[in-house]
Amino acid sequence: MTTTTAQLATELDTTPRELRKFLRSDASGIDSVGKGSRYALPGGKREIASLKKRFVAWDDARNAVKSDNEVNEVETTESDESAE
Repeated sequence: MTTTTAQLATELDTTPRELRKFLRSDASGIDSVGKGSRYALPGGKREIASLKKRFVAWDDARNAVKSDNEVNEVETTESDESAE
């Protein structure tokens, strides 16, 4: 059975767009095949569970970077305002 990015995104509780971002950044285990960079997505429960663990770790790391950047922006804005 072929799994689509939309179906797999539903399994991972995310959007197809976020799943594709993850697949591009996480080259281990998922093969890009054919024209248009179609993915050979897993369909088995074990493979999906493994992919979900990697996706959650990737998403957590990405969110940590975003929150660090937001804190740095607030600190920079506050220091710029105090310099005036």
